[in-house]
Amino acid sequence: MSKPSILYITDLYYKANNRIYNSEDIFLTSQLKDDFDLLICHPLHTLRFEESVDLVVLRNSGPAMYYKKQFDEFFSRIKKIKLLAIIRWTGAQICLANNICLR
Repeated sequence: MSKPSILYITDLYYKANNRIYNSEDIFLTSQLKDDFDLLICHPLHTLRFEESVDLVVLRNSGPAMYYKKQFDEFFSRIKKIKLLAIIRWTGAQICLANNICLR
């Protein structure tokens, strides 16, 4: 039986004040990898993978400010194909996601 698949979108090189996003991404994906087929992808390289996964996780959305046009196109495409997505990450959603990953 195949595992559900996740397209995990993040910019591992994104620099944020007082946060080390790539360490957080490495931790989160390490928790997901046993239960999901996992594909980690830069925000600008999602097109070829969007129709071959079950869920999209846009984890590190800070880089979206640099790629507004591409993100608008991305959101339009995933809406059109009705791809499940976790996109908006508030503090509560990050805690929930971490809890789910740890289960």
